[in-house]
Amino acid sequence: MKLSRGLLRQRLVTLLALGAACVITATAAAGDDTIALFVAANGSDSGAGSDSGVPLASLARAQALWRELRAAAGGAERPVVATILGGGTYTLRAPLRLAGEADSNVAIVGSGAGRPALSAGIRVPAWRAAGAAPGGAHRFTASLRGLLPANASGLGFQLHVGAATVQRARLPVAPGSYLRWARPLRPCANPTAWMPTCPDVDAEGFVFKPGDMSSSLHDLGAVGVSAYHSWGRSLHSIRKVFDANSTVLFTKPSVYRFGQFPGPSGSRYTLENVREGLAASRWYFDRASQQLEYWSASAQRPADAVIGNLPSVLVIRHD
Repeated sequence: MKLSRGLLRQRLVTLLALGAACVITATAAAGDDTIALFVAANGSDSGAGSDSGVPLASLARAQALWRELRAAAGGAERPVVATILGGGTYTLRAPLRLAGEADSNVAIVGSGAGRPALSAGIRVPAWRAAGAAPGGAHRFTASLRGLLPANASGLGFQLHVGAATVQRARLPVAPGSYLRWARPLRPCANPTAWMPTCPDVDAEGFVFKPGDMSSSLHDLGAVGVSAYHSWGRSLHSIRKVFDANSTVLFTKPSVYRFGQFPGPSGSRYTLENVREGLAASRWYFDRASQQLEYWSASAQRPADAVIGNLPSVLVIRHD
């Protein structure tokens, strides 16, 4: 992709998002004035990275170097080719952000056998077998203390075991099933219209059907309401549940007002990261203990488990 001079010109031919990881390949031709850097899974960020025999270990370090070299040369006119040698997984602690003149005219190139993967995940440390679970499942737990921010909840990441993305604990438990809210907090005007006019307060929560939600849910502040608005979906943390009048309020208002999209498809929701929704092939993260609990259908310890905790892997923009 090439834009006019002064704009961001990133030549990324293929970007394939795969859950917590993405794969990047590109093509580029190197000239005499090109800044050439090499990255490999077995490299080291302590070197210069300019020799394929002594590569860097991360694209983040490669980016810092090409910015330093360009600044020393007085600008961003020199093209950059960062070559990823072979396959391997490159774990990011922050999204790779390519922005403005400092990152313009850059090519990230795959070379050799294998397919490089940028991973936004953190590998789950040793699992501990914790006995049998209902439904013939097997309980495994792992401590994530020190690996995530202190206020992290299960709403902030995904769990990947092998090539599969595992669903977090949710209610209702049955796959493909939903709860349905009873009515908006305040009535909408012209409710039979294709898109009724609803008051702002209807974005702050809704009235649920008795028995579908309770203030006694484990760690209510870590439970999320995943609400469907016809063709859209929003995820909300719970501020408070009023059992007496079956009302839930969110910490932040929804982009959509409940009641704005009438009909069956616009009234569905699920409760996410709720301990009471644990079942086979589901997981739950407990904030207090920083413990990840996974109910596996297999008695074998989960292999190659990763949590994806970044909002994005790659960000390309012009500032």
